[in-house]
Parts: sequence; C-alpha cells; structure tokens
Amino acid sequence: MLGSLDEVIDKFSKAAAGKFGAGWSFLSADKAGNLYVTASPNQDNPFSEGTD
Repeated sequence: MLGSLDEVIDKFSKAAAGKFGAGWSFLSADKAGNLYVTASPNQDNPFSEGTD
C-alpha cells in the first residue's frame, strides 16, 4: 500500500529522478489491486518486465 497522495507523489517523483538518462515511472496495480511504483529504463515497461 502506498499511503497518502503525498506519499504516492513522493515515491513516483523519486523513481523518476532515480533513472539516469531516458526512462519512465509507472504507477501500477498488482492482481490483488495493490498499487506500487516502478521505474524502467528507455522503452521498458511493467508488461515487458513481467510485473503486470
């Protein structure tokens, strides 16, 4: 669970800032509906990384 909206924004911003060069941050949900934040380089995404 990510918590408050401010916590989501903070985690999302940190994930985006932590990527060197090109990349993306994603707010995703697992099969149970729990939200989580990830970051991927270049064109990668949660589906291509198998974390859908």
